[in-house]
Amino acid sequence: MGLDLLRGNQVEEGQETVSLPSFRNPPITEVVVSVAFRDAPALSPVHLGDLWRSKWESTFPTVEEHPPYIPPFERLEVPAIGPTIALGFGERPAARLWFVTRDGQELLQVQKDWFACNWRKVRPGDVYDRWPARRDSFVRHLTELDDYVRQHGFGKITPVQCEVTYVNHVQVGDLAKTHGELSKIVKLAGKVEGIFLPGAEQVQVAATFVIRNEESVPVGRLHVSAQPAAIRDGGEPIFIINLTARGAPEGEGLEGALTFLNRGREWIVQGFADLTTPEAQEIWGRNE
Repeated sequence: MGLDLLRGNQVEEGQETVSLPSFRNPPITEVVVSVAFRDAPALSPVHLGDLWRSKWESTFPTVEEHPPYIPPFERLEVPAIGPTIALGFGERPAARLWFVTRDGQELLQVQKDWFACNWRKVRPGDVYDRWPARRDSFVRHLTELDDYVRQHGFGKITPVQCEVTYVNHVQVGDLAKTHGELSKIVKLAGKVEGIFLPGAEQVQVAATFVIRNEESVPVGRLHVSAQPAAIRDGGEPIFIINLTARGAPEGEGLEGALTFLNRGREWIVQGFADLTTPEAQEIWGRNE
């Protein structure tokens, strides 16, 4: 059924269905909304260039070529043991193209079996435009891709895997003194109280949580990680906190994909509030 289910005015204007935690100054630096899809094997970089010239060039004037991305697939029948590794066999996918806005804040990533819409914090004063805007941009541009695929007889876009990722850069100096004090920011990281060991030089953590629907049926996983890093310019120490919700569409077409993406975003926001300390949330200006 492709994307037919969301043609017309079925897309809501981004109103929240539940009350979620919010922050006046969230540490978000990037949001990625993506789908893996099938039914467009003939789609090539040449065709994507044609689509760019006809639809996207005025908004995304910069084009970059990157290696293909092999999206990982969540297998709920298998326990999540360690990081998910995507393995590609057989024919190598065609190149992945990036289409980037003039200010660099928004980009589209497209290859013949995967599409993503990114927002990035490029400058310190950039403000995240929130989920409704991210979702609307994703829907608009994916629909344009599907229209092109259909009009040129390449099939249709059928989502088979959905993913939403929030990347957060948390300055160490706001709450801690070193990379060993992640426990002051993330509850998953316990503080070691020992006789022999000194304070940890660095701490990093990772965890997965099963995402369930209203009937408590597993529909995906939330992957959380926090690791030490440094800002390239100046070397300021930070923690990078990633939250990724991944799973199959909850229904057919783009409507089913959006059902999971909305749920995944909710789990990310609620999970971020559950996993971070009250002291950190006070700095970010949590709204009750």
